[in-house]
Amino acid sequence: MNFSNVKEWTINEGSVIRVTDSLNRVIWEKEQPVLKDYFYVENIGRLDGKLSITKTTENAPVIEVFKSTDRINWTSMGTTSATAITADIPVKKKLYLKATADAWGYIYGTNSIVFTDNCNIGGNIMSLLYGDNFENQTTFPSGTTHNFSDLFNIPKLVSAENLILPATKLTLNCYSRMFQGCTSLTTAPALPATTLAQNCYASMFYGCVSLNSVTIYATNISANNCLDGWLAKVSSTGTFHNMACTTYPSGSSGIPSGWTELHTLNDTINVTIHNVDLSVSGATYQIDDGTEQPISETGDTVFTIPTTATTLTINGSRMVIEATGICGYTSGKSMPVNKMDDNVDISLTSMM
Repeated sequence: MNFSNVKEWTINEGSVIRVTDSLNRVIWEKEQPVLKDYFYVENIGRLDGKLSITKTTENAPVIEVFKSTDRINWTSMGTTSATAITADIPVKKKLYLKATADAWGYIYGTNSIVFTDNCNIGGNIMSLLYGDNFENQTTFPSGTTHNFSDLFNIPKLVSAENLILPATKLTLNCYSRMFQGCTSLTTAPALPATTLAQNCYASMFYGCVSLNSVTIYATNISANNCLDGWLAKVSSTGTFHNMACTTYPSGSSGIPSGWTELHTLNDTINVTIHNVDLSVSGATYQIDDGTEQPISETGDTVFTIPTTATTLTINGSRMVIEATGICGYTSGKSMPVNKMDDNVDISLTSMM
């Protein structure tokens, strides 16, 4: 076949690889598989490195682990044992992992992932429990504990920013000591669970002396020892992102001394404006510096505010604002706006 008139070669992940000629006629095509976001270890060092997974005690589960460099072709690394299973990761490359297991850890034992050089980790951690069926999994297998306790023994782990921890219902010790001793780690993965479980984050980042950024969405931290020593011996300065309606204690079992606390908005802010004085016409609202929008004279005005917004401006008299989705500012609580002439700016962060 003569390819001298090839016009273009389009490769799109999850679509079709297609070659066309100068008249835009398809002369060859192949469907490209959709690549899932499996957990991975990325070698960012200067040399090829070796990944190993070690069963630290007899109590730890026996797990068959599969590896891939392209997320299409998979081979078994073997089953975990005290002598470790290993795989090479070339410099600047990623190795993807999957397994089917109830948990990687157990009381006084775990399967520990080790890497010899500087690395990052990312992808969805649930591929280590649910294999190929990890997408949309937000709970740990029923009746399990210590799911990822003591998982990483990687002093040269630099970033876990792209690691996805999607579980919303946590279990006993599920992430305890997960990153303990990862002394090069600077950025933790976001922690989306809103209700914590006993010991779930205990000593999670203990000894991560370079760690300076944490994002946690928990609004219920009442479980026993759920944050016990979780940020002990981390960087002396850092940023603690959290929901404003949660009060964290100071210190290694809350917000470390010297760290700056910043508040994070919920995913969605739903707002209702009640126009109390129906004789007023021309009332408007404005989000940040956007276009002014009309407020109904005869009923309620309902809209959604983007989480990136910082200010809601009301122009009108005797309005009552009711919002849901803003942490600490829930349905049933309202903010009256009674000024007659001037615009009233409401800081969204102050409503939390």
